[in-house]
Amino acid sequence: MKYLSYFVLLFLVFSFASAQSLVTIQSSSPKSGERITVAYDPRSAGAVHTNATTLYAVAVFWHIEERSTMLEQKMERSGDQWMTSFVIEDPKAVSFSLRFESEDSIDNNQGAGWTILLSGKNGKPVKGAQFMQAIMRLQKDFMGFIRQQDTLMAISLLRAELAAYPDQWSARTLLWSIEMKQSPGEKTKKRIAKELDAIYTKQKNNEEAVRTLLSAFRLTDQSKKAETIEATWLKKNPTGVIAEMKALQKFRDEHDQTKRAALAAQVVEQFPVKPGMEQMFLSAFLRVKEYQQAVTFIGKYPDVSPNFYNSIGYGLINEGEQIALGVSIAKQGLDRIPAGDVRTTVDLLGQNRSSWKENNQYLRGMIGDSYGEGLMKLGKYSEAESALEESHTMMQGDDPDNNARLAECYVKNNKHAKAVTLSYSSLVKGKGSPQLIEQYKTAYSTVNGSIVGFDSVMNAANIEMRNELRAKLKKEIVEKPSVDFELKSIDGSIVKLSELKGKVVVLDFWATWCGPCLASFPSLQKIYDRYKDNPDVMILTMNTWERVPPTEREQHVKTFMEKNKYTFPVLFDTDLVFQYGVDGIPTKFILDKNGMIRFKDIGFGGGEEMEVKMELQFEMLLGAAVSTK
Repeated sequence: MKYLSYFVLLFLVFSFASAQSLVTIQSSSPKSGERITVAYDPRSAGAVHTNATTLYAVAVFWHIEERSTMLEQKMERSGDQWMTSFVIEDPKAVSFSLRFESEDSIDNNQGAGWTILLSGKNGKPVKGAQFMQAIMRLQKDFMGFIRQQDTLMAISLLRAELAAYPDQWSARTLLWSIEMKQSPGEKTKKRIAKELDAIYTKQKNNEEAVRTLLSAFRLTDQSKKAETIEATWLKKNPTGVIAEMKALQKFRDEHDQTKRAALAAQVVEQFPVKPGMEQMFLSAFLRVKEYQQAVTFIGKYPDVSPNFYNSIGYGLINEGEQIALGVSIAKQGLDRIPAGDVRTTVDLLGQNRSSWKENNQYLRGMIGDSYGEGLMKLGKYSEAESALEESHTMMQGDDPDNNARLAECYVKNNKHAKAVTLSYSSLVKGKGSPQLIEQYKTAYSTVNGSIVGFDSVMNAANIEMRNELRAKLKKEIVEKPSVDFELKSIDGSIVKLSELKGKVVVLDFWATWCGPCLASFPSLQKIYDRYKDNPDVMILTMNTWERVPPTEREQHVKTFMEKNKYTFPVLFDTDLVFQYGVDGIPTKFILDKNGMIRFKDIGFGGGEEMEVKMELQFEMLLGAAVSTK
């Protein structure tokens, strides 16, 4: 990030870049509560948005200990420049970074952004501003802002921070940590220990300072002293910041999900939850289906992703005992989805605007589907129909369960012709299911007076679906080299990819905690059973990103496979998931007989579509229809 020193902050106008400035910030020394004006000049050298029709300024306000905040604002064209202004309303911000976005592209100063330190009443950087910049300088990727690491600049910033604010203990301990890495050895350690001792003597009654200094005791081989200090404070102040630190560490170190949820309940009861930590506790509750704990939590800390409202609502609805509460929670989640054209939280910072809009639309559809399902279970089919129709539109008919529910609503509401139209179009898209077919039969027989001709219609839909899918796959086919590997199989053998040349190979990356992965496995098992005896096809599932200790991973996966009676081969991935550029799971790669990647499929769109798609992919790569016997 481009960094402004204190001296630069004294100028009336900030101009980033040279000659004709690309970005200009009009302010003498930005402060919390002040309005600033930002200009972006598309004529400048290096400008990304030279022909944009709309442009948005995205400001991220950095905090020291709490979650950072975000403001996205549409800019207006003023002559040759884009302009906007906003008030710095975040009282805890110490600095902010800017980037500029059109619908599909981002000008992020080649990843570094444009960063401005906030000033206090004295015109100097506020406490924490330079410390925060030092943290950024030590990382290659800081919440989507990517830059070259600069340790020397970080040290300079930390020293400047300490010169202005000697009690900035976090800056001091970070500086000591860097110095130990740069000059390891007893000489450096003794010097730091001496400085630490002097500071601790003065601050030993300041729990906030002591909490931060504890890491320095361990850094200088004084772990026993750190433990003694901790024990003293735990007894002296059992609800203080050191007790909170220890409780959080115990929670983070626990891998047993049931015990982890119990620890989460203890922590949130004893200590206030800091912004940005909500997800950690909610995830712990939801993994063991502690829905009531999750409901209580969001009642106290409501500012969490709508996804969590959906997970809680869906869980309650499907448990069946608190359906009305589940419906209420799902509706709250729907209402929390941003309805405008700007993002509101840093959770969404990693997505460009077009991706965010697409994902936001799908999220609305997904939560709407949960809401609609709950209304159906309450017998409110008219209300459910409206909710599911909107959900169907948002998800563009791509969710088989949603399609089946909407078809059922149409049947329950005596709209059989609508059910027929919806069912046929869903089947053609490969987004059908046994549940949808049952509703289709009922609607078809009502509209036509009998079931006669239904099998022919189903056959026609299947032919149309296969033809459309084949045409789509022809457009998606690629030719990229694969990465060879030798990985351990669940049966103890070693599998080497290069020894499988001559076969079409499927590599399916998955984990036991991944919902879409697990949803796809019944269909994957069908495909495996269909092709396991075919010498030209090899299906391998690549277990990765497991959330259990490495020593427990193999047994954890074996237990999962045995419990679910899955028999397809499993390999234990090490770092292949990164070499193949996997961003999320499930992700499948289909390799041809020469070991080239020809298809990449991300996510799970329904069992019927997946089964037909893999059959067609095999057929295309083998050059002829593959026997399915």
